[in-house]
Amino acid sequence: MQAKKTVLANQSLWATKAGLKLDAKGYFSSWEENLHRPLSGQALAAFRRGSGNELQDVENRAAKMRAAHSSSALVVNVFDYWSGSADRVLSALGLPAGGKSVSFEAQFSTGLEGGPANLDVCVELADGSLVGVESKFTEWLTPKPASKEYFKPKYFPADKKVWESLGLRGAQRLAEDVHARAKHFRYLDAPQLLKHALGLATSKRAFELYYLYYDCAGRESDVHQTEIQDFRRCVGEDFPFHVGTYQEAYARIREQAAESDAAYLAYLDARYFA
Repeated sequence: MQAKKTVLANQSLWATKAGLKLDAKGYFSSWEENLHRPLSGQALAAFRRGSGNELQDVENRAAKMRAAHSSSALVVNVFDYWSGSADRVLSALGLPAGGKSVSFEAQFSTGLEGGPANLDVCVELADGSLVGVESKFTEWLTPKPASKEYFKPKYFPADKKVWESLGLRGAQRLAEDVHARAKHFRYLDAPQLLKHALGLATSKRAFELYYLYYDCAGRESDVHQTEIQDFRRCVGEDFPFHVGTYQEAYARIREQAAESDAAYLAYLDARYFA
């Protein structure tokens, strides 16, 4: 857990230097303080519509975007700046141009009971296909218990293999192995990625899934990398699966930045990438 402590300490130090105050749990008094600039209209509507309680305090639990270590704040601080240019987002991810639109907190129903999960970012391409992005800041650094039930019974009805019915045979086998506890991912949230793949496949549109995370050197990162490669091996023939770090995305952004982007880059550099 040392890597996570380091990231949290760095966020606290940045807040202090910026003249901002965090509470004992590392939360700002408002989610607005956690952002480089106000949410775009599209992003604000999406987060209000989403089911993740990102902007709303609920039952003595602070809104998630108030946390200095918030993944949603990270993804917004990096990508909402480019939300009007899908190709700039694709370029930051190392993907070819051809984007049409960018959305946050994108929801794709799996066709099963219950609400859909929220994809952090979704880029619709000009040909109608989708690039779904799952973003992680510090979440991946917390080990996941092997004893946890990661899938509800609804994902395994007696009369249907829900992933395989959509052509995702590798994902089906992996989901079954995780459900049976024959395979466990300690740092990679493989069950969440599988659920996102199911939702995207249910849309009946061609899709790619992109796993974007904030890297931290250490033992956790080594295990994480091994698990990423294992996941890719299991689902590699089902759909294109991309992996990238925020550090890599930021390097690409800097390469293409203009003088008018100086304040945006200075904020990201001081807060996340110094």
